[in-house]
Amino acid sequence: MPGRMFWVYFVGCALIAASLSIATKIGVRWSGLLVGIMMFMFVAMLYLPFALRHMHARITWTIVFREASFGGAAWILAAMAKDGWRGKARTTLITVGRIVITLALIFFGIQHFLHPLGLPGVPLEKEMPLWFQGARSLTM
Repeated sequence: MPGRMFWVYFVGCALIAASLSIATKIGVRWSGLLVGIMMFMFVAMLYLPFALRHMHARITWTIVFREASFGGAAWILAAMAKDGWRGKARTTLITVGRIVITLALIFFGIQHFLHPLGLPGVPLEKEMPLWFQGARSLTM
């Protein structure tokens, strides 16, 4: 990828600008829309191709659904902002955001049942400490 360091700084500045926009409630419809597009592009260009080549890579699928849910939440934020999108654009942003977040919740729910001792974070290899009350009932 040409200009790697440019993209690192560009994305960092874009995230800072979006966070300031959201915190100050200035241009939230645009910052939410653009952050959502950025997250979905990360999923489509970086994480999903690798996940499809390595179907067993649970950590990669976790990142795919996590980043996609960030994008969906950003689109919902853009649609629900005070001066957010109206009409069909609003409905589409909310619908896509709800579907993506729902898929992420289903994925994480299934992962919770398949790996009940796994910690809900990254790295996924760690197990729940035995001093935690729920862990004892899961090991018996």
